Amino acid sequence: NENIHGLSDLGYYDTQTPIMVAAKSHQDPSLLQCLLDVGANVAHMTGSVPMLIRHPGHVKVLLEAKADLNANAPTAGLTPLSGVAPMATPETVSAMLAAKS
Repeated sequence: NENIHGLSDLGYYDTQTPIMVAAKSHQDPSLLQCLLDVGANVAHMTGSVPMLIRHPGHVKVLLEAKADLNANAPTAGLTPLSGVAPMATPETVSAMLAAKS
């Protein structure tokens, strides 16, 4: 769960973890799973990873890892669904809605 430094040149924040970068950059869900398999901690996602989800497969992988997809982002005060909705596919929004129930 180390933060990645030097990512600001690529449009990311230096405080983001590898799993946060993978979600935000539209990586295949298998990459998120791989990061989890090597020790990425979904509890160390600062509440903002759910709002970085771009793929319905991300929802599945993170739910299986017991991520709190209902956590509010500490600084933005948005719910994950309100953060995802403007940028994600309809399938991803549907997966987030299904995860809430």
